[in-house]
Amino acid sequence: MKKLLFALALMALLVSTSAFAQLNWEDNIGVYLDEAATTSCDVLPAVAIYPAYLTLTHVTSASVGGWEVKITSDGGGQITVVNPRGDSVNAATRQYEYIIGLGSPLLPVNGTLVIADIQFVISDDTVPFFIYLDHIYFDSMGNDLPAYLDGADANIIKRLLPARGSLSDPQMVINNGQCVVDNEDASFGAVKALFR
Repeated sequence: MKKLLFALALMALLVSTSAFAQLNWEDNIGVYLDEAATTSCDVLPAVAIYPAYLTLTHVTSASVGGWEVKITSDGGGQITVVNPRGDSVNAATRQYEYIIGLGSPLLPVNGTLVIADIQFVISDDTVPFFIYLDHIYFDSMGNDLPAYLDGADANIIKRLLPARGSLSDPQMVINNGQCVVDNEDASFGAVKALFR
């Protein structure tokens, strides 16, 4: 009987842990070194300009009509250009903030959408370089998170969760000697299936 109770308690703990891990699964925002949103950490030499991509992943809307985020950097480099994609207007008045309205909604492909092209330069490859994402000063939802506007219904604003960790964690890491580990996106059922 004790073994059964222990097994049930362990199973309840695992199920609650896997459910908690899934909270950050939808509507993520991150900065990546490729348009497929697979790499956000690398070692790069100094005195060169590199591309990066501000990307939404696991988008739950069929289209995106606008977005808002604050983009900052720190360390041995700096962001030189942020170019929003599409027919866009930036309504932000504060430095590093972007409140982008789109004339025509952008369509995610398989839940992934590059919303801006970023260029950055590495000035000192012995010092790690980080790009951070944050909420804008007057964020639309009042929840201290980036957000996007549903392209089909202007009354629907959805929060964006950082792809890596929290807003205090860098979303892109260059020359730090190690890479940040991604959030696990496999469900508990998928992990159990590996052992069947």
